[in-house]
Amino acid sequence: MNSLSKPAKTGNTLRVLIMLSVMAVFVVLMLQTAAISRNQAVNELQQKTEADLNRYIITVQQKLDRFKDLPKLLSTNPDLLSVLPQPDNEDDNRRLNRFLEEVNDIIGASDTYLMNRKGVTIAASNWNLARSFIGGNFSFRPYFNQAIAGSSGSYFALGTTSHQRGYFFSYPVYRDAEVAGVIVVKIDLNDVEAQWNDPLQDILVTDNDDVVFISTRPEWKFRTLTPLAPQDQRRVMNSLRYGDNPLIPLDISYREPLTDHAELISLQVRESGSQAASDAHQVQNYLLLTQSLADAGLNVSMLASMKVVDQKVITALVQAAFVYIALILLILVLRVRYRLKSQQQDFRQREHRALEESEARIRAIIDHTHAGLITLDEAGSVRYMNPTAEKLFGWSADEIRGQYLSPLFSDTARVICWRYIMDETTDTAELTTEVGALRQNQQVFPVELTIGRMSVAGEKLFMLTIHDITERKLYEQKLRDATEALEYRVEERTKDLVQTNARLVEEMTLHRNTQNELIQTAKLAVLGQLSAGINHELNQPLRRSEIMLIMPWLF
Repeated sequence: MNSLSKPAKTGNTLRVLIMLSVMAVFVVLMLQTAAISRNQAVNELQQKTEADLNRYIITVQQKLDRFKDLPKLLSTNPDLLSVLPQPDNEDDNRRLNRFLEEVNDIIGASDTYLMNRKGVTIAASNWNLARSFIGGNFSFRPYFNQAIAGSSGSYFALGTTSHQRGYFFSYPVYRDAEVAGVIVVKIDLNDVEAQWNDPLQDILVTDNDDVVFISTRPEWKFRTLTPLAPQDQRRVMNSLRYGDNPLIPLDISYREPLTDHAELISLQVRESGSQAASDAHQVQNYLLLTQSLADAGLNVSMLASMKVVDQKVITALVQAAFVYIALILLILVLRVRYRLKSQQQDFRQREHRALEESEARIRAIIDHTHAGLITLDEAGSVRYMNPTAEKLFGWSADEIRGQYLSPLFSDTARVICWRYIMDETTDTAELTTEVGALRQNQQVFPVELTIGRMSVAGEKLFMLTIHDITERKLYEQKLRDATEALEYRVEERTKDLVQTNARLVEEMTLHRNTQNELIQTAKLAVLGQLSAGINHELNQPLRRSEIMLIMPWLF
């Protein structure tokens, strides 16, 4: 019992080790696949995002470049000097306002206005609107200070009057080589923001303080990518650049730098379509790429959702798992096939050995049987002859093999055999008859022949079984001779008995006649005695009546 249980325990332990090894390799494969596929997917996403970011930057740059030189062009218009440094003529002011309004409509700007050296707006394209800039003082804006200093200026800010986001281009207006005022063109970048409609990518445009002023997500506007230092937050708040917005940093919980301008972040975002304040946010992973527009003082960032990466990782894991499982199944199938093949081969070998042993036993039986066995093929040619048949016919198996059976039997036997072989429609399973067989020296001897059909491996064969009945025929002949002698003796004895019987009958007849004569003689003697007595009694009268009574009984 113990000797049998040890191999079983060893086999179970080996199976457990193999399963653990397979699981360990599977886990390592999944981890490596996840890491490699993630790096590859991140690189692909980074390349695509960089291409999209460059395309977006080109769009923003083209829009800015389209308006960048307009203030310089407008500054050469002499009508601007007619109202600088102080507007003295209402007609000149009205004409300049209409001119700025017309120019603003032509160039597609948001607002175009003129300020004097003190920063007070004296003419504007929105002069006839309730939110007109005329009279407003924007000397605190950096773009004004840059232009007063004699250079072109640019700045992004939230309008203090319109409360609309805008990018400001400014240029000084000269009178006698001195700066007499500043001309400003304000453009709206909302169309650049609205044109982006990729659900897996978000756009952020920030200033040098990382304050977001353009975003495809409204809730991110006027928030910061990084927390501002208290002094920087006070400086930005005092500049009224973004109004009274609190400049709260985005909820970034994780950062993983990849390159100088790329990093992976985890950001809490509001679910689209969610109305409730609670449970309305979820953490999503993004690839953050940032490039600077140095001339414009802007930083353009693109956040690409990592969902694509996660999907590719999941797809790679599924494919790797499928391939690994398919490989394991293939190995198992091959192993099972190998085992089955080995078992089949072992079974065939055992079957072959058993068949050989069985054939050897059968051949030994056939070779040592007292009956001659001859196998014929479908055409009637000798296929096999056992040793007994060789002894009976005086032919060796090699000499007779391939020949027809004609040299082995007499004409009558050949006719019987060929009739059985050629008659395929016969229902007789076997045919047994006594025929004459021929030895190689043409000596005829009697045999009992049994011929039958058989099929071996789909081949039609005939089996002839031959028994030498020479001794039986001699015995039968002796029996017939003994029977004839016995019949002759019986016949002779019968004749003797008949004659003896006739003599006995004759003697009996003679004896019967003699007996009758003796009876008659006795009767006559009795009659004589009676007659004498009667005569005597007749002479005595008293006895006559008794005698008369006795007489009838005597005859």
